Amino acid sequence: MEENPQNQETQGQATEQSQNEFTIPDSYKDRGWAEKIKSTDDLWKGYDNAQSLIGKRPAGIPSNDASDDDWNQFYKAMGRPDEPKYDFNDPEGLPEGFDTSSFKEQAAQILHKAGLNTKQADAVYQEYLKLELESANQQGTQSAEQQAALEEQFEKLTKEHFGDDVDKYTELTKLEFDKHVPQSLKETFTKLTDMPDVLTALMAYTKSKQGEIDRIKKEYNAEGSLSSGEQSASRNIEDVHKEWAKLVTSPSARDFTSPEYKQTMTKIQELQGIIDRSKK
Repeated sequence: MEENPQNQETQGQATEQSQNEFTIPDSYKDRGWAEKIKSTDDLWKGYDNAQSLIGKRPAGIPSNDASDDDWNQFYKAMGRPDEPKYDFNDPEGLPEGFDTSSFKEQAAQILHKAGLNTKQADAVYQEYLKLELESANQQGTQSAEQQAALEEQFEKLTKEHFGDDVDKYTELTKLEFDKHVPQSLKETFTKLTDMPDVLTALMAYTKSKQGEIDRIKKEYNAEGSLSSGEQSASRNIEDVHKEWAKLVTSPSARDFTSPEYKQTMTKIQELQGIIDRSKK
């Protein structure tokens, strides 16, 4: 059965009429891609082509498993310098005299390895340095606040325990520490400044020991010799007392880490017993 020529003519007129009625919205007329869209059919073809490109790797970009040589060639094509050397610009607001040379050296190595060109590397460097400075300023503020709090705590504790003699026992504690603590442990003293209660306790120990030493010296100098018993006995007790005073004030009695500490303390207790019995 032959198709009616009149029907063919009617369909052709409908298609032509449909194409003539196709228009692109005003909001898209100025787009470059819209110039090629002349009909609904063109629109669907363009959309289909766009969908087929989604997910495809752009031409020239190496795959994830590409060799280092392939990536280096790509980086070079994208403008990465042959050597890790960039002309970095320092961001505004840097402290006066702030040396950025070490930052630039490290950044150049890292950003070159990442394949960045000069413009990209400079942008990353500036933002990185800004973050570093912001972090340093925050840490500095926190450190200053913490230090102020520690100093306030130390001042309160020392005033409570030493009154106007704070400087005296602070200096004595430093001298004792320097004298009796091994050199390898000297740095420990600097850490004590972050522990006001521990430092104050050491000062209190120094004060106690110094008071004991002052008492011994005062007692010995005032006595001269013990008056109880005969002259020979008096001289013997005086020798005992003299030896006792010498041992109590000796470094080995004041340093519990000394190898002679235990032996010295035993001898001190023995002499103390003799002295106590002589007074009865």
